[in-house]
Amino acid sequence: MMGLVVEGIVNLLAAAPPVVAAGRIGDRAPAGPGDLPSVSVSLALDPPRGTGVGQFLREAHQTTQHTAVIEVTTAGDTPFTTLQTLRVLPLPLKRNPASRSDGFSGSDLAVRRVAGDDSPLEYRMVGRPAARDEFALDAAAALIRFGAPQVAGDKLEVVHWTTAYRDDIVSVRYSGTMDLDVWGKDAGEASTLAHGVQRRLSSPREELRPRGFASLVPAGLRAAAALQQPGSGSAFAAWRQTVMYRFAFEADLGGEASSGGAIQRIDVHANGRVQETFAIPGSR
Repeated sequence: MMGLVVEGIVNLLAAAPPVVAAGRIGDRAPAGPGDLPSVSVSLALDPPRGTGVGQFLREAHQTTQHTAVIEVTTAGDTPFTTLQTLRVLPLPLKRNPASRSDGFSGSDLAVRRVAGDDSPLEYRMVGRPAARDEFALDAAAALIRFGAPQVAGDKLEVVHWTTAYRDDIVSVRYSGTMDLDVWGKDAGEASTLAHGVQRRLSSPREELRPRGFASLVPAGLRAAAALQQPGSGSAFAAWRQTVMYRFAFEADLGGEASSGGAIQRIDVHANGRVQETFAIPGSR
């Protein structure tokens, strides 16, 4: 997670016009003359307050509209329990966020025949369905009950609202000291780059905040020094100057699509010894 702080610095320094190319900024020192000029980032974090665990911010579950085209058949794995009853999947069944009716209505769930006689044909949600193109919704059981059996082979489009499950969103906060080692092939290049880094890190808050920095304050400067930097197979000459900043960084994590979801059915059975057993089917 500390890499988020480094990514924030990379995004800030590489933003147009770039102080240095993004590929020359990161958490490693240069390994050869071809890596110069560059900026390497090191962090020293303050001890966390409390447990140091990210704090819960909010649920990321989203109410979303789901559309499915279903063939009328009771054979195999199908939502039709009979030709007159249809399970609503996936669960949970939710209301349309824009709906203003007291109960479930046609704005919350809609059925349309898209293949078969008289298609396309909009079905009607009614209290007591009597015709093939009329239906009632049993919201508690998540069942659509048609007024008459549907014709095998027809296709129905079912549109309803459900929940897209996502991981919870948590907030993380880091504070501490950041060392930016500025590398150049000579003293002039290192000095020029160090001044450019300082100017960019003094950006106004509206440029820092979107990159996660709640604060970024100068904390120190070390004198530039010439040194032999170990390279691949041999040493190479380089100049380094270090600028130090106190920082506070905040980010929201999570919200990705979750593999979890609502349990749609639990089968409970009693054997001969009156001992309950249960199973949770993976696809129901």
